[in-house]
Amino acid sequence: MKITKQFLTIFTILFFITKLAYAQTLDLSGYPGMFVRSDGTFNAIFVVGDYAGSGEVIAMSDIIVSLQQRFGNVGTAKLASEVCPGPNQCNLNQNIISVGSSCSNAVTSRIGGNPQDCTQGLFQGQGKINLYSYNGYAHIVVKGYSDVETRAAANALVNYQQNNLRGQEHIVITSEQKCTDSDSGENIYAYGEVTDIQNGVKRLNKDECILYYDAPKPNGDYAQAVRACSGEKCKLMEQICIRSNTAASLKEVPCQNGCKDGACIKEEGVPKPPYDLLVLFTDASLKYVKLTWKNVDGEKFYIYKNKNYAQFSYIGATTQKYFNDPDMLAGGIKYGYYVTAVNPNGESAPSNYAYVNQLKETKNSCMDSDGGKNYLVYGEVDGIHPQGYPFTFKDTCCNYQLNPDGSETCTIAREAPYISEAYCDYDVGGNLIPYVETAYKCPNGCRDGVCIEQFSSEMPLNNGLELYPKPFVKDGNLNTILVVGAKAPSSDVVALTDILNSLPSVTSNIGLTKLDTEVYSLNQNIISVGSPCVNSISFKIAGNPSDCTLGLQPGQGIIKIYTSKEGYSYILVTGYSDKETRDAANVLANYRKYNLKGDKYTLYQSVPISIQSCVDSDGGKSYNFKGSVKWLNYTDTDYCIDSTTLFEFYCGIDNTRDGETYYCQYGCSDGTCVQSSQEPYNNDGSQEIISKPIECQGCLMDNNNCISFGTRFLSDNYNYYCDITKNAIKQKENKEYCQNNYECVSNNCKSGLCASICEGCLNENRVCLPIGTRTKSQYCDIDYTFKNQKLEDIGCNNNYECSTNICVDNKCISTGLIQKIMEWFKRLFI
Repeated sequence: MKITKQFLTIFTILFFITKLAYAQTLDLSGYPGMFVRSDGTFNAIFVVGDYAGSGEVIAMSDIIVSLQQRFGNVGTAKLASEVCPGPNQCNLNQNIISVGSSCSNAVTSRIGGNPQDCTQGLFQGQGKINLYSYNGYAHIVVKGYSDVETRAAANALVNYQQNNLRGQEHIVITSEQKCTDSDSGENIYAYGEVTDIQNGVKRLNKDECILYYDAPKPNGDYAQAVRACSGEKCKLMEQICIRSNTAASLKEVPCQNGCKDGACIKEEGVPKPPYDLLVLFTDASLKYVKLTWKNVDGEKFYIYKNKNYAQFSYIGATTQKYFNDPDMLAGGIKYGYYVTAVNPNGESAPSNYAYVNQLKETKNSCMDSDGGKNYLVYGEVDGIHPQGYPFTFKDTCCNYQLNPDGSETCTIAREAPYISEAYCDYDVGGNLIPYVETAYKCPNGCRDGVCIEQFSSEMPLNNGLELYPKPFVKDGNLNTILVVGAKAPSSDVVALTDILNSLPSVTSNIGLTKLDTEVYSLNQNIISVGSPCVNSISFKIAGNPSDCTLGLQPGQGIIKIYTSKEGYSYILVTGYSDKETRDAANVLANYRKYNLKGDKYTLYQSVPISIQSCVDSDGGKSYNFKGSVKWLNYTDTDYCIDSTTLFEFYCGIDNTRDGETYYCQYGCSDGTCVQSSQEPYNNDGSQEIISKPIECQGCLMDNNNCISFGTRFLSDNYNYYCDITKNAIKQKENKEYCQNNYECVSNNCKSGLCASICEGCLNENRVCLPIGTRTKSQYCDIDYTFKNQKLEDIGCNNNYECSTNICVDNKCISTGLIQKIMEWFKRLFI
């Protein structure tokens, strides 16, 4: 018994020392070894939030793929709710890699001590990798200010060897400036363009001149965008970057000397010609313009069109600009003659406004970007006509009609049965000229100037499900991409990850998993996970169905394989809801256990009636499809609030009806966001930019001033912002739901919730220090306050809380204790 007790004592001491050493030496430099068993297999789970953004779930997938290259099957991916089903029901006694901030991932929140402010000290442009120890297990958290930064942090973990990870935290800095101004700020005498990124969408905003009407027009317009103007009603709309170069804003500026081409005119002591003369020709860059003109040497002009403008071209020119002026002369000009801009009185313009140049002679040319009559690829035809004028034609969809007089009409539309296909061909004189075929009917319809390819089971099927995964493997490695919708639920990505883990090991670079928005070609093998309502690749593979739900009923999921005419294989994995999609993915991941045959496998499950209480016909937040939500005795259909704002109905997390407003970049029509815009064409095929009256694209204030969306202002001692609904909304407090920074009092919207700017503690110099930062005698705690460091034997959760910086089994211990234990341990063997 004495020996047994002695060995038990020794074992206990060894266990204690091992845990102590583990707590002291756990370091990011040990990644991924800290997750590897003695037999070389991987031992950790991967977790992502139930409602995480697409960037977070793809980040997790990238990490899994990188580890799969080394260890083969690396285990399962889980939703946070599967690890933490309740506030006090988290199973943290396992190795974990958790992706996403505490705002979107409950496991991250629990690992981080359930911080009151879920953003935990993250700033724009910043991502983090944090390492924690818990009861002998290692937890890594990968997070960022937004999906973009989270993905950057995940990339740092994927490439851990190149990034020299050390310590318990690694910070990744991405580009902090999300707004750029080409004229370097509020520069009213220079034209500028401002680009910013809001909600993942890149926007281009241009300085422009506007002229206010004396009275609003019947349609409500009160101003017009013009090329140039002068007087009290002439203003410059100057685009600038605000909020530390993170967003674009608009400032209205009066111009003392008038406005021209998006800039105020400087006073230079020279006569100001009419604004139609403010055109600059140079030998290096000659644009297409409209202006009044005369021939310097007295030769006659060649008039090719009875239009109110003249076209001037230069070899290699690629840009056209048109400016309207009722006094402009008709006609064109032969190449090789000198021209100059003149005013209506025949006087030449001052040299600082227009230069005399000889136009270079150009040869007849015609170029088709899609190589000819290619109905499956969008193309543009441009060149120089034998008569000397430039032309541009574009492939468009149209509604064809044969008129009683024998003439043909093809009305341009985004979607239509026919395509108007532009191409080049030779005329009887041997010249290349443009032609337009207006009556080709696409078998499956036309969208955005392209005939829709039909992907269906009617295609030749060379590969049935019984051969899976052979069609997607080449030379023992994966030969496919795996795709999920950018706006799909995170469970779709977990489903995709389950499939990925079941496939052969990967030796290629990261990038097998992609968002649907990152896939530009179907000429490759594809496994697409998720409903066609939220995954555009699923939509294309399924044959662009009119019903994006594919008619699936509660409890149904499908796995379907297709083969394209080019010989590529596609698999579509989808279900009635997120759950059925994941269950179908589980079947494909365990294909060896199921008798998969033919082109389609359908999964049937019984579903409790309570789960069926809310049904969305377009599958959720699907802004490009018009859907209806059925809940109890209610049916609500998506609709447009105004020309740019959609109200989208969907089923909420509690399986009841919910809805939200959504800004449509290209406009809102019939309950859907328009996906692209069409611009008018001239009879000669060239595209014409027409000055249009503009309405207030923002909020119209009491003084008739228009402020842009996102502008923050004070009224009656309350803070407001201009919402996309064109209403003034009171700014929100922390932890209230948000979509944009400007909605929050703190001006910081993080993962859907308003949050404090400083996610840590402010020191005496008003510098924000991250949680866990240690000063001489204090540390920054998770409640954002400085606390005194703890002495030995005091309870703790993290090393930084202890004065010794050692926390073992939730107690601070002395460094001297380690030495005492080692001395006592040595005496056992003397």
